Amino acid sequence: MDVNLFGKYKLGKILGYGAFAKVYHARNVSTGQSVVVKAMSKRKMLKGGLTENINREVSNIRRLHQQHQLLMWYFC
Repeated sequence: MDVNLFGKYKLGKILGYGAFAKVYHARNVSTGQSVVVKAMSKRKMLKGGLTENINREVSNIRRLHQQHQLLMWYFC
């Protein structure tokens, strides 16, 4: 996949997907750093009442303190 996200990240292959989101491998185009991008459908998330689940997931991710871990959220 050759999608440039915000002019900063190049999306790679899909790592996984669920009912309202897809998870992609991506690279920072200037540094080459590998990241994970979770692209979520706003419509499906709001329709399914999943905002509390997302808040909990974001909170849990923020508690992780691994040096090379970065998870970006992209709502489409």
